[in-house]
Amino acid sequence: MGFGHRWRSWVMECVGTSSMSVLINGSPSKLFKMERGLQQGDPLSPFLLVLVVDVLHRMFGESARNGRISPLLVGRDHVELSHLQFTDDTILFYPPEEETIKNYRRILHCFELISGLSINFDKSSLILVNSDVQWVHLMCSVLGCKEASLPVKYLEIQLGVNPRLVKTWKPIIEKVEEKLSIWKAKVLNKAGIAGGIAPGGYSEFQLC
Repeated sequence: MGFGHRWRSWVMECVGTSSMSVLINGSPSKLFKMERGLQQGDPLSPFLLVLVVDVLHRMFGESARNGRISPLLVGRDHVELSHLQFTDDTILFYPPEEETIKNYRRILHCFELISGLSINFDKSSLILVNSDVQWVHLMCSVLGCKEASLPVKYLEIQLGVNPRLVKTWKPIIEKVEEKLSIWKAKVLNKAGIAGGIAPGGYSEFQLC
């Protein structure tokens, strides 16, 4: 992330030399050392994940500048596209070059070593786009992932289909409408509910 060695040593000194105690039924517990680690659902996890994934983004960018990986050239302006990221999801783009694939694999392995995270290659896929099928089989064995073909669903969006068709966006529209209906039901206050009761609903009551 670019932080200096001195600053990082200060942070490690604060974390490594301090002890903590918690109150249990009003009484302090024994002192214990702080350790790193977050449980699933911790509110800090998304923020820390953004910082960690940014390191992977920088590793890809530096490798592209050094010529270790060959990004795709998109459009008339030949915009270089090597990867796209959304939270903990990453899409890699590359031409059918064996050395580029192997360098991507090396980058991911280095990222695992420095971050302590593990990439789930069982849930990863290599998608064929105008490439030789035999080459895809070979690269799947190199990466240790499975093979897929277009169209595929990514973040609830169908990739490789005609975006002009209504049926392409229909599942997303239905999900948004479902979420909106739940949201409207929650924000409808009691006054609004009471105001919606028809006058005929009081016909059974008699005034004395």
